Amino acid sequence: MVTGNPPVVSIGVLHNTKTPSGLKDTAANILATKGFTVNLISEPFVHNANACSVEAPADVSEWDLSGLTRAPSVRTCTYHNPHRTHTILQVHVSAPRVLESAFALECMLFASHEITNPATDTVTTTLILGLVKAVHVRKDMLTSRGLVDPSRLRAVGKMGDITFARQGAMFRIPRPDWTPEMVREAAFHPAMKRQSEEGEGPELQRAKR
Repeated sequence: MVTGNPPVVSIGVLHNTKTPSGLKDTAANILATKGFTVNLISEPFVHNANACSVEAPADVSEWDLSGLTRAPSVRTCTYHNPHRTHTILQVHVSAPRVLESAFALECMLFASHEITNPATDTVTTTLILGLVKAVHVRKDMLTSRGLVDPSRLRAVGKMGDITFARQGAMFRIPRPDWTPEMVREAAFHPAMKRQSEEGEGPELQRAKR
């Protein structure tokens, strides 16, 4: 997430030196269609998602390789009046989303920027900024307050190379209110003064209990 106002997300797509344009299919499709989806990966289908990382020929569909399911990136809005109910189909992007993903975003191309290596003056990456137009969240991922429950989502992250990471213990730290006394109070950073042998502050230790 780059900013919440307006809601903008970013992705970086490395260039492919084997193609004439230098673009991978992901970047080329986004720049051509002006739309894309972002689908969070959860543990139950991480291996399916990883299958999409194969460098397949442009005419081979990664959908078929991964076994994941296409879902239309549309939503319906229902309007009621005293005489009739109207249902309007709104289409934001043509790209499908992943049905297995419990959290997905429909995005329109907001901006793109080529990243150049200053040492070689070679374009290596395309930075894509997407304006979020719609959010899809599976109902069983929500708490009673209507918020996403991370423990149900079981999202995984890519750490680089072939390493993935599970979401660990979560904890909350209240944001302090400013007072002039903060400058003089040594207790302003309690976690820096009370660490365990593993280097963990008290908040993380409490979260593991």
